[in-house]
Amino acid sequence: MKQASMKTLIANLLLVPVLCFAQTNAPSGAPTAAETGTASRIKKKAPAAAAPANQDPDVNFTPYTPLEMEAAPAPPTCVQPPIVKAFSVKEKADKFNAALTDYQACVRNYSEVHGKAANQHAEASNKAVADANAYFNELSNKGDKPAGE
Repeated sequence: MKQASMKTLIANLLLVPVLCFAQTNAPSGAPTAAETGTASRIKKKAPAAAAPANQDPDVNFTPYTPLEMEAAPAPPTCVQPPIVKAFSVKEKADKFNAALTDYQACVRNYSEVHGKAANQHAEASNKAVADANAYFNELSNKGDKPAGE
């Protein structure tokens, strides 16, 4: 007897989801779960909101104006110390070494500043091309053609 009641319990547990599914998908005109007193605890999703009717969007844009090339950067203002092969006094050699260090720092700074500016220009250019490619890919995937084509 114990085995039969266990089989009945398992069978009832397996039928519960099937019965709930049948109640939620009942044909129109059939009594609802609320009417029969067997309300389901499964919450129904709200129906999706109706998509707005396709309207032609307003097309606002800034007319194309070609960019002008920026002026070339100014040449470096770093002062090269004169080339001297040998020094007779240690103070002159120390002064020359300080001038070399200063010249080296000036050139490094010039190259870093203008290198960063060049990288920013390249990044801006690459981003503009990537944005345009993404736009045209989206446009071609949508299947629309621009007006006039």
